[in-house]
Amino acid sequence: MRQLFILRGLPGSGKSTTLEQAGLKDLTISTDALRLQVASPVMLASGKTAISQDINTLIWPHLFSMLEERMKRGDTSVVDAVHPKVSDFEPYRKLARRYGYELYCLDFTSVPQDYLMWANEGRPEHRIVPDAAIQRLQGLITRSADLPEDVRVIKVKSDRSHLR
Repeated sequence: MRQLFILRGLPGSGKSTTLEQAGLKDLTISTDALRLQVASPVMLASGKTAISQDINTLIWPHLFSMLEERMKRGDTSVVDAVHPKVSDFEPYRKLARRYGYELYCLDFTSVPQDYLMWANEGRPEHRIVPDAAIQRLQGLITRSADLPEDVRVIKVKSDRSHLR
């Protein structure tokens, strides 16, 4: 069965960790991994390092090229990125129709803000996302409508038991 899984959720919501724990890393194309392949982490004004976001115009066409190659072969694939807007799903919907794929969204958008901030602080230094960026992305997700019916949504909740 041809399946495409698109992750949706804020930085720190557990997307990459969930994929790793589920053993799906080899099926995954990650925007962060592509960014780190194209450019080294950058120094922030705070003195911390972060993954460069200045190269997004380079990595997205590369991601879709890689994904389409995988889909031509019928490979199950996972895309690990934030995808805050409903419109972010349109290119995937087109590819899914073209290659006869079932399209799923693993939706991490219900992970609470306090968990996101806690998880973000525990990341390796170059993977920390500025709070302002998380809040901006949260605003995009909040304003976003429901995903189209041809995208099967699977809600994922964080296990916050370690915060108690």
